[in-house]
Amino acid sequence: MQPRRILSVFLVLLVPIAAQSADKSAAKAELLKVLGELVQPMTTAPEEGKAWVLSLSGQAMGKEGEVSLAWDGHARHAISARVKGLPSGSAVFADKESWLLLPEKKKAFFAEHEPASGTTLLEGSKSWKTLCTQVPALLAAAMFIPIPDDLTLDLKEDGSIILSDGDDLDLVVARKGEGAYSLRSDSAKFPGHLDFQGWKQVPVAEFEAKFARPADAAVEKVEVEHLRSMLVTLADFASESILVRTTPEAVAMPLAGIPKVDGTPVVRFKGTPEEMGRQHGTLLKEAVHYNMHRTLHGVGLVATLETGDWFPGKLETAFATQEKYIPERFIREVDAMAEAAEVPRNWARAVSVFPEYFHCSGLALSGKATVGGKLYHGRVLDYMTDIGLQNTAVVMVFEPEGHNAWVSMGYAGLCSTVTAMNEKGLSFGEMGGRGEGYLEGIPMTFMMREVVERFDTVKDALAWIKETPRTCEYFYVIADAKTKSMAGIASLAKKLAEERGEPDLTIIEPGQFDERLPSPVEDCVLLSADNRYNRLVERVKENYGKLDMQGAWDLMRGGVAMKSNLHTVLFAPESLDFWAAQAGIDGKPAYTQKISKFNLRELLKGEPATQTSDAGMKEKVN
Repeated sequence: MQPRRILSVFLVLLVPIAAQSADKSAAKAELLKVLGELVQPMTTAPEEGKAWVLSLSGQAMGKEGEVSLAWDGHARHAISARVKGLPSGSAVFADKESWLLLPEKKKAFFAEHEPASGTTLLEGSKSWKTLCTQVPALLAAAMFIPIPDDLTLDLKEDGSIILSDGDDLDLVVARKGEGAYSLRSDSAKFPGHLDFQGWKQVPVAEFEAKFARPADAAVEKVEVEHLRSMLVTLADFASESILVRTTPEAVAMPLAGIPKVDGTPVVRFKGTPEEMGRQHGTLLKEAVHYNMHRTLHGVGLVATLETGDWFPGKLETAFATQEKYIPERFIREVDAMAEAAEVPRNWARAVSVFPEYFHCSGLALSGKATVGGKLYHGRVLDYMTDIGLQNTAVVMVFEPEGHNAWVSMGYAGLCSTVTAMNEKGLSFGEMGGRGEGYLEGIPMTFMMREVVERFDTVKDALAWIKETPRTCEYFYVIADAKTKSMAGIASLAKKLAEERGEPDLTIIEPGQFDERLPSPVEDCVLLSADNRYNRLVERVKENYGKLDMQGAWDLMRGGVAMKSNLHTVLFAPESLDFWAAQAGIDGKPAYTQKISKFNLRELLKGEPATQTSDAGMKEKVN
């Protein structure tokens, strides 16, 4: 369906629209009543002495399960979910105790605390508050929205309401009693059914019965702010997903107001570690909070449910293990960033090693492969577009005192990098492998930062990397303008390498055969996996000798990049030009989005960005 048609259908689903004939007036009135009752818990606090208790079960989008929600208007909540094929869980947020229960794993994560203030913990979610504000407005505006001519809206004798367009939309909405409703989709494209039960207020004592401590579960004490933030992040993610598909202009963007070049946020940090950290935390404060919650508490909740291990604690343990390997100036910068952004120091430190637990394609071309022998280094990051990381994407220019200046295609709250180029023309990109949990070494992102801050050539960087304790399994592409060298790197943690009986570091020269990369091409370093590697090789061979900037970029489009393509960057180290694209707010991969051009030399001149708002973006900046 076209976007305008999707919007029309969505409005019919969520709001009662004006009937254009007497036959449709009854259907409109009943739909108005049902939808008003369904959204009332979002917009209305329960009466004093009562609580909302809501239950939803059924099958949609290929998933079958049930969810129950309850809250009393005094920031006390209870939630449980069972979805077939996924781990189940429940959470309670009471006056002085809160917990997350994993029944199948017989584990509970428990916190003691003082009573929360306010009416709901969800007040911390901007997207939730926006959605709750918009629902009444949509209901009110609906009376004036015409029904599409080809849309059926009919009230049957049994009280059910038919919504159909003869294509993708074929819904039956029915009231089944007090606080009970059903929604069934008979569409071949979107089949499913949902049953709403107990959609009503009950005496608060019935709600408080859910506060009984879980029995027969091993208890681990945790920080209550982690538990509360998981609830808020879950609500924020769900609300933002709805807003993105309906009224994207209403989504609160965490980087709004940050200076932009060609529509892309650009920031510059300069000075001592403490000065750069304070600049980072102050300028990107809102985006730092967003990113912390999406990773530590969004991904963290899912990982906790799946593994039974407390994910925030797991990251904190990882940082403690790796702290002795991290250059001290980087830790000082992370801590200063946390203080300025007003986030707990242990949260910022934990998120700084987040990539160690979640393991894309890379290439370097020159010589006979490119027009004029120009050196290009391309980097595809396929990584978690579904949690909104792209909403905190920033071109970060670092000018550390006493070290190389450099640029990172980065994300607010991360003082390290996975995609970078320095002022000397050395570029560096990473691809994750396996080996999770092998943490005795410098975290990958900080190792990359150390390389770009210290070295000018591939040769010197490789010599240092070889002698440095490294973690997990990673692959890299590195190139430099000074010697026009390039190389691929296969890196293993020392212990992992010993267990596998493999070298902990393998250097892959241009055109060199490796059993993992069986189709080498002269003057090229091509790293990817499976069919994506084969596609990359095919594209290079088809365009060999004719590859310019656009040709090199096109190598990294869909088929090499995945649907989770978070960002794509192409470096031209000799000129310090680079081009970048980020995934869309709706999660569409970066290879479908606009390409923006930058030049590191120009960014280092300190000239103000040509664009300081989201409106009227300029086409091009040198």
